[in-house]
Amino acid sequence: MGKRPNSARVTRRIVARAVILFIASISSGVLAGQSASQIDKDYEPPELQFTDPEVKSIVDSTKAQQQSGDYEAAIHKLEDALELSVRKHLRTDRALLERNLAVAYILRGDWSEARSYLASAEALAADAGNLVLEADVVARLSGLARAESDAQQADEFANRAVDRAKKQESVGPIVLLGTIGLSAAG
Repeated sequence: MGKRPNSARVTRRIVARAVILFIASISSGVLAGQSASQIDKDYEPPELQFTDPEVKSIVDSTKAQQQSGDYEAAIHKLEDALELSVRKHLRTDRALLERNLAVAYILRGDWSEARSYLASAEALAADAGNLVLEADVVARLSGLARAESDAQQADEFANRAVDRAKKQESVGPIVLLGTIGLSAAG
């Protein structure tokens, strides 16, 4: 029977791959005429941006509430935006909102509700064919599993996130997975 790798070693390999892909993507972007400053910590790939201005406005208004710790008000506004996205049939915006609601619930300490929203966001992203968002959500599921001390589940999610990122040619998932991977390793 073969020796099973420990989760720390698996995580280091995932992080190493993500970092290598991240560095390669920055290098290729710079060589193609894209400045390195365009790829920074605030970069949001188009696949992770809201398409509807009304939904985006509501989401932007919740940032100050979350930063001040008023998670209930932020959650209420995000739920209003979610209802709007459902009425307008905005699948990607809906998936992004469910991801944002998951983050708000994590900040509030309700991991069960967060997990539910992340699972729904993953399904919506897959249905919309948005691999960048799908990789982002699965990476967040990995982080949540790791926070709950479920290393096996965290590694499974991390591997799925890397698989989604490999299928996408955009730099977005690589930047995202590199950042999430580095924070998980630290």
